[in-house]
Amino acid sequence: MARPRDRIVGTARSLFHKLGFRGVGVDTIAEEAGTNKMTLYRHFDSKDDLIVECLRSAAMEARITASMQPPTPLATPDVEPIGLLGAR
Repeated sequence: MARPRDRIVGTARSLFHKLGFRGVGVDTIAEEAGTNKMTLYRHFDSKDDLIVECLRSAAMEARITASMQPPTPLATPDVEPIGLLGAR
């Protein structure tokens, strides 16, 4: 089972995605994460701090995913880039 902090962040990310930042409170996050508000506030000073951590986590995940994708070529090998501009 995941550590409480990881469960809180994962649960918060999911709930924020579904309901928005204002649509979910810390009581719901703690309950859905299988913990309590005291534990949540032990890891995060405020809901805002939890939101910041969720955004950091999502950004890091996106960077990792993007780094695993093959680069997209700017032009196909059979077309000269200048030809894409319509110049002759």
